[in-house]
Amino acid sequence: YKEIFDISVPSPNVAWAAVVDSFAQRPNQEYVRTSDGGANWQHDTIPNASGYTFANIYARNYDTAWACMWKKSAGGTIFRTYNGGNTWEQPDPTIFTSTGSFPDFIHFFNDSVGVTVGDPVSGYYEIYTTKDGGNTWVRTPKANIADTISGEAALTDVFCVKNDTLWFGTNKGRIYRTTDKGATWTVSAVFTTAGVAGIAFSSGSTGIAFGSAVNAFRKTTDGGQTWSQFSAQGYFGVSYGGSVNYVKGTAGKPGMYLAGGKNNLRFSSYSIDEGATWISFDTLQHSSYGAYDVNTVWAGAYGSATPSANIYKMMDFAVGIETAKASAGKTFSVFPNPTTGWLSF
Repeated sequence: YKEIFDISVPSPNVAWAAVVDSFAQRPNQEYVRTSDGGANWQHDTIPNASGYTFANIYARNYDTAWACMWKKSAGGTIFRTYNGGNTWEQPDPTIFTSTGSFPDFIHFFNDSVGVTVGDPVSGYYEIYTTKDGGNTWVRTPKANIADTISGEAALTDVFCVKNDTLWFGTNKGRIYRTTDKGATWTVSAVFTTAGVAGIAFSSGSTGIAFGSAVNAFRKTTDGGQTWSQFSAQGYFGVSYGGSVNYVKGTAGKPGMYLAGGKNNLRFSSYSIDEGATWISFDTLQHSSYGAYDVNTVWAGAYGSATPSANIYKMMDFAVGIETAKASAGKTFSVFPNPTTGWLSF
């Protein structure tokens, strides 16, 4: 079975999604995109990427997108299109060429400045930055990156961005952070017995991280410098291969954390109170989420039959109801709050 592995949503009507063949672990170069909010989808492949598989896809708009890809034999590369996928180029073939190279993701902060992160090579993470729209890439020096620990590696597509700050997770339960678009990196220990399965930030200071073990859930209020465990209500979780995102709010609708997974975590959950309470609302396996705001939310999944892959669009979600004053001057409350169904007064 194939699955929608990663979704990039640069505007309300535009989305790009990468397809992978997870079960068979065969190289796959397929992607889909829409320009009309999902009414129609164009399906295509990157023709000059034989042997490669997506680590992630990043789109600036309907015409411009980047594909970060790894090769099962060794190494990886970056592909770019400026014409909606009609042609793809490999702008800098000098990156991720070592036999130990494994690229994990790519992100652009604006049209010119971007970063791509790969697993450690020669004792430090293989991180490159660009300032010319990806034409050339420069490796971040070892002195600018916090030291790795034995056996540590980044995780494919496990990262989060807020403005100029980017965080990525490792298999050793640590989270690396840059506040200057990839020039320098610090690291924080988050989990001691689990890898990092997902990261999301609602602001530059407040974020959550899910680990790969049961009840591995942490929160930060200082931008990821320190992390602490806290209790949460509801049914929630993220597995490796799952996803957690923060979806920004709009007028009349609050922002929310959205999390889910696959295999033994067949559900999606959301929280509108910084992770304190979670409401689950489906029973599907979701390998990825992508959103522009709460009105435009996509979820990727396995296909129902070989060799298809499925993508879903959230039509709406329930919101919490604040305690209000009745006409007689009394107060009333409703529960559960938030709700997806029955209310009690």
